[in-house]
Amino acid sequence: MGFPAGAKPRSCLAVRFGRVHRGGLDREPLLACEVCEALPDATTCEPLLVGGQVIGSVLVNHPGQADDIGPRVRESVSQAAPALANLRNLAIAEIRAATDALTGLPNNRAVQDTLRRMVAQASRAVSPLSAVLLDLDHFKCINDTQGHSRGDEVLAAVAATLRGSLRESDFVGRYGGEEFLILLPDTGKHEARVVAEKVRAAVDAIALSNLELRVTASLGVATLPDDGGDADTLVRAADRALYSAKGRGRNRVELFESRKDAAPAPAPAGS
Repeated sequence: MGFPAGAKPRSCLAVRFGRVHRGGLDREPLLACEVCEALPDATTCEPLLVGGQVIGSVLVNHPGQADDIGPRVRESVSQAAPALANLRNLAIAEIRAATDALTGLPNNRAVQDTLRRMVAQASRAVSPLSAVLLDLDHFKCINDTQGHSRGDEVLAAVAATLRGSLRESDFVGRYGGEEFLILLPDTGKHEARVVAEKVRAAVDAIALSNLELRVTASLGVATLPDDGGDADTLVRAADRALYSAKGRGRNRVELFESRKDAAPAPAPAGS
């Protein structure tokens, strides 16, 4: 049994209208269901209703028309719906607990969990993992001169830009305040620099109406295992590289350098 590649929940007529839908064989409905029409034989699709809300549907594909199948399906669905609704609510609660409400990105708790998981995976696979720590430049000036609501708009715009600039395999989350952490699996330091430069340029190109200040970001890059053997040391190395980017003029990308190789950078004044 196969479903159309582009089928979505709203493609199901039972979900869309909140009532049972039957198709197949000699039935010629006025509105064809994108899901049912791809299946052989007759179909009965019963919506999952909980408190008057449709949370899904159950599709039964059966040979020939069966008048008695409707009540049996309805009874089974009515018994399963509350349990499925509870599982759905738990999943929604978990997603919300791990999501930053302002940016829609994973919050710090989710960032920490993902960081440790990806570091463990990279260590097992003996493959590089690069961390890019991004901090918006002079963000306090935006809040102070144009208000926190404009600052929130900037954070939301930066988050959308980051999502659009990265690969599906990459991860980005809000690390805290105006800081974001990007994780690049199977990516060495110099490849990570290319990605970070792309992100930096994308942030620099953000244009918001009536925003008097330019939006730019400084980024620090560190790579496992060269710059750290665990999650904490990896992020600390990326933070040191970020500090260097701030000290060398901001709106730039810097790679982590060991203390013996690094040239001292002047301390940045403000963020």
